[in-house]
Amino acid sequence: MKRVVVPYGVLRDDLRLLLGGQLSVVHGVGVSRWDGTTEVLVHPGRSSGQLLIVSLAEELRAPGSLPDECVGALEVGTGANRGRARAYIKVGSELGAADEISVVGPGMHTVSSKPRGELGVEHSVGERWSRTVGGLGGVDVYLRLTGLTA
Repeated sequence: MKRVVVPYGVLRDDLRLLLGGQLSVVHGVGVSRWDGTTEVLVHPGRSSGQLLIVSLAEELRAPGSLPDECVGALEVGTGANRGRARAYIKVGSELGAADEISVVGPGMHTVSSKPRGELGVEHSVGERWSRTVGGLGGVDVYLRLTGLTA
């Protein structure tokens, strides 16, 4: 399991900077590893240690490479991917997608970092909640909504 944990206030401030024209925001992080789990804990500001890069992206895909001091990247979608996010964590020299992004703050949301194609609606859920799915605007929106956990 790979997880990125970011405080709500930090993410909110980052989005304001990024939407204002800044290309990326860099944060210091702490990395916790236990029983096959790697957790990247974001803290405000930049420090001289391990770093995480936060940026906006039209297409959510792994960055080609990261500087040695960076342990990961968090991309927040724009355009067709608005409302989505993907995180990537470097374990050793290998960069891979994080399984989830946890936002610490009101609601304590956990967002699945899986790409769209890996999520699905059970057949019975699709039939039972078809009016809800239609009212929300489609299966993608329904999956994003039901993918949030409190």
